[in-house]
This record gives sequence, structure tokens and C-alpha cells, in this order.
Amino acid sequence: MARLPIAALGPLLDLPLDVLGALRRIPEIADNTRAMRENTATLGEVLDVLRTVAASTSTLPQLVGEMQVVQRGLDVLEPMDGRMASIEAAMPAVRDIQQDLKRLPATLEGLEGQMSELSGALDRLMATLAELGTSVTTLGAGVEPLSRIAKRVPGQRG
Repeated sequence: MARLPIAALGPLLDLPLDVLGALRRIPEIADNTRAMRENTATLGEVLDVLRTVAASTSTLPQLVGEMQVVQRGLDVLEPMDGRMASIEAAMPAVRDIQQDLKRLPATLEGLEGQMSELSGALDRLMATLAELGTSVTTLGAGVEPLSRIAKRVPGQRG
């Protein structure tokens, strides 16, 4: 390092000691400035990421509202769970009814046969009643002359 003659330092010697101390720290300040530049070089990228995060989270208030709607929809599940338990408890009875329903066609078939027999019996009864009606009419016609004779017998009211 080259030395300056003291006379050349004249104006510098008139500077306060604080300024001289500060001048000695210029290399340290330069190093720190370089480090700050290196450490803050990615702040632009960080800002871009923060903008993306802000855009992505801007819908959160709407999402909270939608989640509340979903919650209200889910509130019906608790009472429904109780109803499902009641249905589950009734399942044995439903199975019994289902078994009875499986036997229903055979029962109906048996009833159909009995109804056919009953229908035949009713047809025969109707024919018999028709014959009985004819017989009563014939008997009435045959008894009428006797009725007239009986009215003529003394002591009969007529």
C-alpha cells in the first residue's frame, strides 16, 4: 500500500475523530450491503408467491359460508340415525311378514278352489230354489180349490 505524505492528509486531519472512525467501517458496510442484496434477492419471488396465496385464499369466506350450508344439511343426519335404528329394530317383524307374503299365493290358490266349490254350491242352491218356487206355485194352485171348499164348511170364517 502506498503512503501519502502527511501534508496531503491535511484536510483529513481536520475531520472529527467520529468521521474517521466511520470511514474505517466503510468496508464492513460494503460487505453488509452485499449480504443484504444477496439475502433480499428472492423477495420478488416471495412477493409473487404471496400474491398467489392471497388469490387462492380469497375464496375462503365463501367456502366458510358453503361449509355452514353443508353443516345445516348434515344436521338432519342425527334424527335420521334414530329413525334408521327404529327401522332396524323392526326388521325381524318385516322378515316375518315377508315369509307370510311368500305363502300368500298358495293360500290364495286354496281360497280360489274353495270359492269355486262355493260358487257351484250357490248355483245348485239357486236351481233348487227355482224348483222350490215352481213347486210352491203349483202347490198353491192345487190348494186353492181346497181353500174355497174349506171356506164353505159350516163354522169356518171366511
